[in-house]
Amino acid sequence: MTTQLSFHNTTIQSINHNNQTWITSSELAKALQYSNSKAVTMIYNKYSDEFTSCMSQVLEISTSGNYIKKVRIFSLRGCHLVAMFSRTSIAKEFRKWVLDILDKETHQQTFSPTMAHIPHQGRWVVRYIEDKVEVKNIDGKVCIDNTLFLQLQKDSIYYRNKLIELNDKLKQFTTLTNNFMERTKITSGECSASLFSVPLKLII
Repeated sequence: MTTQLSFHNTTIQSINHNNQTWITSSELAKALQYSNSKAVTMIYNKYSDEFTSCMSQVLEISTSGNYIKKVRIFSLRGCHLVAMFSRTSIAKEFRKWVLDILDKETHQQTFSPTMAHIPHQGRWVVRYIEDKVEVKNIDGKVCIDNTLFLQLQKDSIYYRNKLIELNDKLKQFTTLTNNFMERTKITSGECSASLFSVPLKLII
């Protein structure tokens, strides 16, 4: 299914592919005011390693006479990346425009009308799996991922033991420091020699 977008009085034919807006390379070239319709394809070929399959794909489109042709299409993110490499005077404004379109599309996907079908009463969990929405009642169930909970429990024990170990070392350090200060008093003549529980070799 195709829809029309408008940018600077230029009508752009977009394609709905996997419930997302995609634009063909020729339409994108027109929006960026290239005289050569293959200019965008040339940009892609030069920087193809920076595009992912979520940004650009080759799609088979049927034309008049049931003729099937392969066309390179770009998602809105892909269009933005092409515009980053473009040097036309309109490229900067196009980048802002395509991000605005992307924000609107993301907002519509986040607040899906499917959410309206969830009953107000009870507790429900909603999971998005690809293009489908799974709604499940969880009344009377403990909503904890057991694997994550066990890992959290294990981590808590580990850090608790580390804190105990650190506290014991801190006590030892305090004892050594106090004894060292007492020995310093002896060497400075502030007090006479005494016996200490910690040997001097452990302090120096």
